[in-house]
Amino acid sequence: MAEFNHAIDLYDRRAVEKQRTAENAAELAEETNFSAYKCGTILALGTGWANYTSGALTRAMSENLIPARILLSDTGDLLNRAYADVIYASTLRALAGDERSSLDRARELVQAAAAVFERYDHAHYSAGAHLELALIEIARKDFRGAADEVEAMHRSRGINDHRWACSAHIVMSRLERHSSRI
Repeated sequence: MAEFNHAIDLYDRRAVEKQRTAENAAELAEETNFSAYKCGTILALGTGWANYTSGALTRAMSENLIPARILLSDTGDLLNRAYADVIYASTLRALAGDERSSLDRARELVQAAAAVFERYDHAHYSAGAHLELALIEIARKDFRGAADEVEAMHRSRGINDHRWACSAHIVMSRLERHSSRI
């Protein structure tokens, strides 16, 4: 986490230096926007992800993902913005429990992100989005939908990465556990 915070500090220092040395307002705006964009990326894919995976869900949401999504909203970086949405939706799912409206919102965000990844042929991020959709479907108790998302992971070619393959096995194990209760 210290590395992410240090990187954000460096981009802040860069912005301050550019404020001092910019030759005109347009250059200043461009340089400030660049630093804000880089901070947004670090907040989402760095500290937001780290806080989410360590279970600091409220911190991930309020201190990282909400501000990051705002910073990334007008950058034109569709892939990182979409992956920030996946991490946001993952955190939302984890916080939601079985609250249907939050799960539906998370699902919509990840479906839109998956479409971006597929449009740009980003198999790794696509597999991650389908994994998250499978977890959302399990939380929604739509086990057929979860199995369909695991199949979509396989179709994305990102499943060739052993991390996604292991995650797919874990999801299938959860599905087996749920189906034995029916």
